[in-house]
Amino acid sequence: MSEGKDTYGVEPGDAAPSPQPASEPKQRLIDVPLPPPSKPAPPQGRIEAPALLADFEEDADFDKDPELDRIVMGKPVKEPEPEKKTPVEDFVQPGLGPPKVWAIVGVILLVAAMIATGMQPAFSGLQRLLQILFVLYSTLLHTGTGVVAVFIAATLLSTRLGSFELAAARMFAAVGAFSLMLSLQMSLFGVLWLDRIFVLLLASAAYVLLVASTFNLWKKHPLAYVVGSHFFLWLIVAIGLLLTGAAGTAQPATKAPAPAVQTPAVKPAANPATLPGG
Repeated sequence: MSEGKDTYGVEPGDAAPSPQPASEPKQRLIDVPLPPPSKPAPPQGRIEAPALLADFEEDADFDKDPELDRIVMGKPVKEPEPEKKTPVEDFVQPGLGPPKVWAIVGVILLVAAMIATGMQPAFSGLQRLLQILFVLYSTLLHTGTGVVAVFIAATLLSTRLGSFELAAARMFAAVGAFSLMLSLQMSLFGVLWLDRIFVLLLASAAYVLLVASTFNLWKKHPLAYVVGSHFFLWLIVAIGLLLTGAAGTAQPATKAPAPAVQTPAVKPAANPATLPGG
């Protein structure tokens, strides 16, 4: 049994770390040169593309499938509401009476125009009847071209035509007013061509006033579209009528008569009494 050894008390703060012996370099058994350290590979190019979930919302729930829930569990699925499209306006808006009212007004104006044409002293007989029929024909014809002009204006303004009957009745009244004013005989200036220009301007003013008031076209562009299109169509019809009249009155060139064939003169037979020795 070993004897007890004397111990010495050591204060905690007086303890000093014992020095560690320096490690001696290890000796290599075989002197073989080591390979050089490998260099890090250069960074390769990357294709810059958005992340896989970049197009999805941050709070998107990928754990639920609404279609699968509807089929398996029978749960109703809220379908997305369709986009609300702004309704297209009608060019012919209702107001100022139904189509029957304006059709009656147009008939009254047309009959008055036919009566005013028949009372003109410059026409008589068959010519007067033809002028009355021409007023009827032109009024109905340009009522149709007026409806086409309204359709052209509606197309240019990207709107729908609206009520066709109402458009035709209003245009019938406007064209009837034009025909009535054009059939009146006014001699304010005493010059024929000047009086005709004044009557034409007065008739045009009545037409534009009725179109603007009945169709509510007090704005600049819609009224110009209707009146301009109607004038262009009226001009086409007028040129066609002028060409037809000019072609009917033109006479074909007459050929010169062929000269008469002259027969040779026949000498009269000699009288036996006048012969010598008779």
